[in-house]
Amino acid sequence: MREFGDTPFYLSYHGRDDDCRLLADLAETLRQAAPALEFRAPHCDRPRRPGKYRVGFCSHFLFDHSVGRAIHALVAALPRDEFEVHLFRLPPVIEDEMSRRIRADTVDHKLPPDLATARQRIAEAELDVLIYPEIGAEARTYYLAHGRLAPLQWNTNGHPCTSGLPEIDAYLSLDFLEPAGAERFYCESLIRLPGGTPFPAYPTTPLPDKPRSRQALGLPTEGELLICPQSLFKLMPVFDTTLAAILAARPSATLLLPESVLPGQKTALLRRLERTLGPLAKRIRFFPRRGRAEFIELINACDLLLDPFPVGGGITTWDALITGTPIVTLPGQLMRSRYTALALTEAGIEGTIAGDAAHYAGIARDLLLDADARMQLRSRLREAAPAILADTRTADHFLAAIRAALGSVPS
Repeated sequence: MREFGDTPFYLSYHGRDDDCRLLADLAETLRQAAPALEFRAPHCDRPRRPGKYRVGFCSHFLFDHSVGRAIHALVAALPRDEFEVHLFRLPPVIEDEMSRRIRADTVDHKLPPDLATARQRIAEAELDVLIYPEIGAEARTYYLAHGRLAPLQWNTNGHPCTSGLPEIDAYLSLDFLEPAGAERFYCESLIRLPGGTPFPAYPTTPLPDKPRSRQALGLPTEGELLICPQSLFKLMPVFDTTLAAILAARPSATLLLPESVLPGQKTALLRRLERTLGPLAKRIRFFPRRGRAEFIELINACDLLLDPFPVGGGITTWDALITGTPIVTLPGQLMRSRYTALALTEAGIEGTIAGDAAHYAGIARDLLLDADARMQLRSRLREAAPAILADTRTADHFLAAIRAALGSVPS
């Protein structure tokens, strides 16, 4: 942890399908270099302690973060007369309204920064199941997950790829997100929950009754506004040709991209876009980071949201749903490209789900030329959004999966 202390976070955003091999090789290399990573909790080799089943969630991100918004309903779904729920929060611990919601009726552990001590604290809880919501997004969780701290250990889609770790037994996903044969992308067993969304009971920020105008938001007031509100590291070169085709087809359109937290990302992206888009790159504007409420107003002010490929949006899509802003997406074989297609399918809007890059550009071009079609899509998406955002089926299926798995744990 002190000498290496990193994870290949960006690997999953390349949109390639070799994560399982690369991450498994990395895990084996690290375990050879540091055999102490292969810690095994003593209770894993004993009959389980009687009483309620003990389920733990270990993460730094159990607050108002994409992970917290995805996991809060799963934590709440475990009946407390049947389960003893433990949270293991990694430093720096952040307290907010979402963290308080997640902590309700749980045993809350604030883990120390030291890896060995944190590992021992988790082992002392003698868990039946330990769930890591986002292995690979943060170093301390990744190194903890090299060990066997519970008889059953699961990973899920707070970080959208396999862990590559031999001690993680299963990856919890949704059937829609995993096409036939997707098991090959995972080192874990793949659990396909049969329905629902990646963000059950999603906590929304409502759109104001009178959203601000483009001018009030500091946006261009002339022509059509396209927005691709994803972190810049998701914009892979394969997407550039499609952006060029869309901008070339509608000379009055402007593309909005977010500023990066890391200035070097923006500099590198601009350098690439100037090469791949040529003069069209001058029609790209960067907007500063904003609070969630203002971010939703910004999306509402745009004519079209472009979901990038080969890796698309997650919570950004769910935030955008309440605005009704039409979305174009291109799902692939990887789970991390399919969130937006799931949302649009649930909304009954499959006409903006593209089959290939040329189809994607054509859909976007046609919508930019047809204000009436955009208005109809906006109305349909706004009407469908509340049910999608409130959907709790994933939490119900999660509870069923936990019960089924624990039936196989020796008593």
